Amino acid sequence: MSMEVINVSICDTTYNLRCQKEEKNNLINSVNYLNNLINQIKISNKNQSNERIVVMAALQLSSELCSAANPNQKNNMQNHNQTIIEIKKYLNLINNKLDSI
Repeated sequence: MSMEVINVSICDTTYNLRCQKEEKNNLINSVNYLNNLINQIKISNKNQSNERIVVMAALQLSSELCSAANPNQKNNMQNHNQTIIEIKKYLNLINNKLDSI
């Protein structure tokens, strides 16, 4: 599989991310979704630091993932713990991609 480097801007910072060619569109869509969420949070929290805004966006995304993964079992702690594990794996994957550049 062929790797590709793409330049993206997240919260006014440019990152060079490496991904497989077939993952490129999904990664770009994810960055766009994250930037839209960050911009929405910035509008309602004008005096907050970028770091705090990004944390708020991460919490929002985590909440959305938990809800999507367990729509009928929100009170089932085991399912929530599994979802959190999957989120951590995904965040580690993103961090590894950032570190590899």
